[in-house]
Amino acid sequence: MGLFDNVKGFAEQAKDFSTKTAEHADSLSTDSVAKEANKYLLDGEQIIMAHKYWNDWACVTNKRLMFVEKEYTGLGRKELISIPFSSISEVNVDFGAVIGEVEVVTRSKTHELKLGKGAAQRFANAILNQIL
Repeated sequence: MGLFDNVKGFAEQAKDFSTKTAEHADSLSTDSVAKEANKYLLDGEQIIMAHKYWNDWACVTNKRLMFVEKEYTGLGRKELISIPFSSISEVNVDFGAVIGEVEVVTRSKTHELKLGKGAAQRFANAILNQIL
């Protein structure tokens, strides 16, 4: 009923807000991702899972992992990264308080995909199902 209860109540509200924010980002429509990703599909390639988190998106197909990273330079620049499954040597999942992160390790580079907390594990599993 005192100061401690007020602080505890505030902490719970902050946790609820961050969880709802992550759930909102996690539940953003993947239709827009699929629509944009379709422009880059190869013959016979199909989307297995697509995910959008804020301005970036990632997509697992039956042939590769591809994702777009948009730079915040004001120039509207974006980079499409395409990784064939044969080049992936390791997939790591990091669970944060709000943001989940999937690290995809290739022979030349480690790529970090920032996703909603709930989406990180599902996305990593979709990649692993194609590799294994």
